[in-house]
Amino acid sequence: MTSAPGRHGHGPATAWSVAIVCTDRGQHKVTRLAHYDHLVDGTGSISGKPDSFDVNGGWHSYTFHCPRCTRRPACNRHTFIDTYVRRASEAGAAHLDVSYLPF
Repeated sequence: MTSAPGRHGHGPATAWSVAIVCTDRGQHKVTRLAHYDHLVDGTGSISGKPDSFDVNGGWHSYTFHCPRCTRRPACNRHTFIDTYVRRASEAGAAHLDVSYLPF
């Protein structure tokens, strides 16, 4: 979890952020898939390499693609951010390993 000005010192300040990673439940080294920044104004954004995640249905869901294993977890956007990413942040975690999530 971090708190800092917007990227490159511009834009709204980041209230907290979480890296989205995969380890295939500890079977391979940590592989970063995306990054979620929650801004102090209450909005948030997810970013990453285009081949590491897909946004489906006009931002209604995410599908992550780990290049090291066959995992392709997919989840509703609101469930993913409001439940899993927020809980990881509240627990003080710097990253969220999608391979351990129940989807």
